Formats: sequence, structure tokens, C-alpha cells
Amino acid sequence: NCTSSLSVSLCLSLYGAMDAVKNFFLKRVYEPVKNAVSTGLTPHELALSLSCGMIGGLFPVPLPGVSMAVCFLFIYVFRLNVALCQVINLLITPVQLGLIYPFSKLGSAILGYGEPNMGEEGAAGKSVLEYIEEAGEGILFAIFGWSCFAIVFIPVLYFFVLAGMSRIARSREKARTARNPYLKGKKHPSVYQTGGAGDSVGL
Repeated sequence: NCTSSLSVSLCLSLYGAMDAVKNFFLKRVYEPVKNAVSTGLTPHELALSLSCGMIGGLFPVPLPGVSMAVCFLFIYVFRLNVALCQVINLLITPVQLGLIYPFSKLGSAILGYGEPNMGEEGAAGKSVLEYIEEAGEGILFAIFGWSCFAIVFIPVLYFFVLAGMSRIARSREKARTARNPYLKGKKHPSVYQTGGAGDSVGL
């Protein structure tokens, strides 16, 4: 009886957790992206929002709100879609934590320094100020490495996303005209339009 009760409790807990994840995804990811796309984003705006949200979300300072502030800076400078950019920032957070040390190594290598010290040797024999100073130096190297990475990869991601959208648009247009040959050459609002900066993106 105890085993059966425990199994039921575990199943209910698992179901509740899955339901919470589903609701979180729908509320925090699906709905903002759907609303952003339905407002008529151009392919340029969509590609740039995705690229800047992803790179901004990798900013190597693991403090609450820092990567969000970086994304808001991108949003202000490049006139990005707020919801789309911040959703990508949220989704990329687990990757951000794993890339802090690689960014630190990259920044240190570019500047010609040795192995960066992120305080990984522990606090034994060190004062709090010494530990913070060492970890802080590693974070500064990481910020520099991230900056170099961002300069290169924001344009790369932008053009990859834009190219992917063009491919999707052509595939959807072919499928649409195959079903109805009379629609050939006519644009449809449910297809990604990538002919120019003024065209909008719809679902």
C-alpha cells in the first residue's frame, strides 16, 4: 500500500511538473513569439532580433538581469522586437553559463595573456577580496572575448536565419502553387515574404 501511494504521488508530481513546464513554454515562449510574428515583422527584423537575442543572452556575466540589459541595449540600437529578443535571451541562459570560461580563454588569448583565473582553484588561503579580484579578472577577459565573438557571429547568424527564411518561403510557395496552379506568382500572407525590407512576416 505504501509503495502504491508513493507511486501515485510520484506520478502526480511528475504530471504537475510537466504541466508547469508546458504552461511556462506556452506563456513565456510560444505566445510572445506568435504575437511578435503576427505584428508583421520584416525578415530583416526577425533575423536580427533572433541573432541579437542569442548573442546577447550569452553575455558572460552570470548575474540576474545583466544579459537582459545587454539585449535591451541591442533592442534600442537596432530597433529590434522586444518580446522575440528577450525570449531567445531566456532560452539561451543554460548555454551562457557553460561558455563563460571559453569566452575568458578567448579574450585572454587575443590580448596575449596566459590562462585566465576564474577563481576555480578555490578560496583556500585567499581573502575574499583576492578571490573576487581573481574571478573578476577572468570575467573581464570573458567580456572582451564575448565582444569579439559578437562582432563576428551576429552578422553570421543574421545571414543564416535570413537564408533559412528564404528557403522556407520558396518551399511554401511551391507547395501552395502545386495545390492551386492559378495562384502562381501571387503572394500569400501566410508565407514568409523575403523579397525586401518592407515585406512582412506572417504565420
